[in-house]
Amino acid sequence: MRGSDVEAELSVSFEEVLKGSERTVSLRKVNPRTGEETSHKYQVKIPRGINEGQRIRLAGQGESGTGSGVSGDLFLHIRFTSHPFLRNDKETLYYDLEISPWEAVLGASIMIRSLDGSVRVKIPPCSQNQQQLKLRGLGLPLSANKRGDLYIKLSIEVPKSIDDTERSTWQALAESSKFYPRGHSTEEATKP
Repeated sequence: MRGSDVEAELSVSFEEVLKGSERTVSLRKVNPRTGEETSHKYQVKIPRGINEGQRIRLAGQGESGTGSGVSGDLFLHIRFTSHPFLRNDKETLYYDLEISPWEAVLGASIMIRSLDGSVRVKIPPCSQNQQQLKLRGLGLPLSANKRGDLYIKLSIEVPKSIDDTERSTWQALAESSKFYPRGHSTEEATKP
């Protein structure tokens, strides 16, 4: 009788998805007849561009067959490990970037880390909170020659506290500004 297939989970990083890798994986197996636990090591090739949820099959590495039956297979289910500054939706990557109010209004040039190393991001003047900037081809692989995109999601951070000098600067800005969000105005409301 053919041996049973064995399934396990394998966590891979975005860097491994981008470049591919080969690594040694250890797996503990319990013999169903004896209850004895043994540890096995496998060389696993992680192909470039593998998707989360895909499986890598290691033929004949499952449970042993009985009699003259062949061994089952070992299937490794791919799961992406969480990344310190990137998140993904399939091949598209997202980077949350906090910027100051003046960087949002005046524009800025900011260096960020990507899977390809440091990248300069140009923040356009008058950027809005939650606005997304697209960096083409800096996501995860789609195919041998094509990659997804990296989106920079802007988050405008305001100071948690200000001193008197800063308060007067912000007050002067507020008084000189012609920007009134959500229909606000310095003019008194008039009844219809």
